Amino acid sequence: MDNAIEATFKQTKPYIQFALLKHSPKVYELVIANSIEQKLNINTALKFEHSTKEGHQGISLSNVTQLVENDDHYSFSAEVKDKVIIMTCFIQGK
Repeated sequence: MDNAIEATFKQTKPYIQFALLKHSPKVYELVIANSIEQKLNINTALKFEHSTKEGHQGISLSNVTQLVENDDHYSFSAEVKDKVIIMTCFIQGK
C-alpha cells in the first residue's frame, strides 16, 4: 500500500483504490489499484530485488511474490491496464 501511495504523489490526477473482500470465513481478497505515469513491465517489477526507487530502497513486489510462492494459503497477481497497476492477493485461512 505504501508503494501505491508513493506512486501517486507527483501525479496530476492520482488514483488509488483499496478493497478488502471477505468471500467466506477463511477466504479474503485484497485488491490495490493505483495510477502510474511511467510505462511498467510487470514481469520485471516482480523479479527478485527489482526496484525503481533510488538506491534500490524498495523491493516490496518481489517480496510479496516470494512470500506467496512459499505458502499455499496465499496467491498474488498483478497487471497493468490503462496506466493503472492492479494487484490482487487472495488469503486463505488454515
